[in-house]
Amino acid sequence: MNLSGIKGAILEELILHLLEKVGYRIILPEEEGTRNGKSGLDVQGRGDWHQIDAFAAFEYTPAFMYPLRLFVEAKCYDDSRPIGIEVVRNAVATLKDISENYFTYRLNESKSDSLKVQRFNYQSAIFSTSGYTKGAQNFAIAHQIFLIQYDGISPFKPISEGLQLLKDYYFKKDVPTRKGSQNQIRQFVRALLNNEEILNNNPFEEEGLQFFRENIARPLQSIEGSYFGMLHGKWPIHLLSEKPLPASLFKGSDSIRCRILDTENNMSWSLEPLDRTDKRFKLEFSLPSTIAEFVTISEKDNDRITNHKQREKSSFITISGQIGGLRRQICLELDEQWIYNHSRHFHQNNT
Repeated sequence: MNLSGIKGAILEELILHLLEKVGYRIILPEEEGTRNGKSGLDVQGRGDWHQIDAFAAFEYTPAFMYPLRLFVEAKCYDDSRPIGIEVVRNAVATLKDISENYFTYRLNESKSDSLKVQRFNYQSAIFSTSGYTKGAQNFAIAHQIFLIQYDGISPFKPISEGLQLLKDYYFKKDVPTRKGSQNQIRQFVRALLNNEEILNNNPFEEEGLQFFRENIARPLQSIEGSYFGMLHGKWPIHLLSEKPLPASLFKGSDSIRCRILDTENNMSWSLEPLDRTDKRFKLEFSLPSTIAEFVTISEKDNDRITNHKQREKSSFITISGQIGGLRRQICLELDEQWIYNHSRHFHQNNT
């Protein structure tokens, strides 16, 4: 396992930690038909077993849906190296094979009287600190692989920088090349983030552990506002803030009007309430460029339209997370002009 793989494994554990805060549960080997594989957790597909490095279950299932199971893949490449189409292709193939593995239930003692049914609603999400190529974005959109990126998001910036600065010598000599070291790193990072007592299997040298605590774990734990949302009900986004959303702002209502402003680097967006009161919040998120382009259009009779005046629905984000100590599902109604500003910036920067 090279250093790039180690960074990706650590990033996946950070993402799982944030997912746990909004109601996801980490699935462990031997749970729900999984097994301990050579390099971690394996999930059985129609054709073969597949290694899934990070696997989570959402504990709150809406009516008329199978329980959600999310495959999480994260890449921490250099800033100048976006995720390519090959990563998305692998995710598509894995998701397809696992989704087609129907479970057999016997209706009685007769082996011939059985029923093959779907058990879970499997989805796949790829997380990146360096964005995606246009080909990767197009392929992901076509095959419903969800893309989350952290380019330019200030609460996540120290974490990305910390991951980039990890060195081989921060780990014990045999860790980067030893078989099974990925599981060791994952288990240690997971325990450390959950403030569990750590006695054995420390993969870090003393200098490396201090660096990880100060430059990765501490910035992650300082993020008090972490919410996964759906933009226009179609596009998953991760909204982050140093402070949590104020519960008093949502007293008696699950909906609030907001404005979105672009940040100084034009890579991410800042969201704040329209009503300028002392109950302020600031959430940041980033969109892959091609997805941002898709958000600017609506479908009517299967034809794309670009005139936003023709759109029947307003712009909105539904988010899930802890607000005031309670799990809430709220709606942020948005000023539609922001996405057209984003589209204009995108075209100006690419002409």
